[in-house]
Amino acid sequence: ETNINLFLEGQDPISWIEQGESLMLAAESLREIILARMRDGTPANKRRVLTLGLSRGYMTLLGASFECAIKAVAVARGHFDSTGKMQFVGIRGAMSHALAEMADSLRIDLSAQERDLLERAEEYLTWAGRYPVSKRRERTAAATRKRLLSWKTADQRISRELTARLRDWVNLFQRRMPPNSSQVASL
Repeated sequence: ETNINLFLEGQDPISWIEQGESLMLAAESLREIILARMRDGTPANKRRVLTLGLSRGYMTLLGASFECAIKAVAVARGHFDSTGKMQFVGIRGAMSHALAEMADSLRIDLSAQERDLLERAEEYLTWAGRYPVSKRRERTAAATRKRLLSWKTADQRISRELTARLRDWVNLFQRRMPPNSSQVASL
């Protein structure tokens, strides 16, 4: 029964979008701690490691949040194969955390600010949230040159708006499609 529940949960776009939203809430908690530390008067040199850790954690969680939200759209559109390894099919970037590439593959229209945020979050999700440099020297150099290793004050608003739009899309799609027989049988 556990395998059946996991199978059904993997096919449920609402499970994916809720996972993304919960990760966004965790990210926002880290953002609030960062801002509180910046306002409390602690000198920058005394809070460097804390700020770096929280900032990297914030962007990494945002990246994971977007990945789940984008994959919710993929699941809603039938791009999830749960017959074998439970993987996404027909979606470029799904195996490499390439957030903007996944969105493009699903034809999700992104504003310039949304694309910028996804590209920055992708760097943290793939390496900058865990390591000081990428395994690929040119990737670290490109991320530095393009200023991808940062967060911006508008990120919270942009992330909320993008995730809400993806949730609305998934909800709309769910209303249009009848449940499959395995979901009906489990209710």
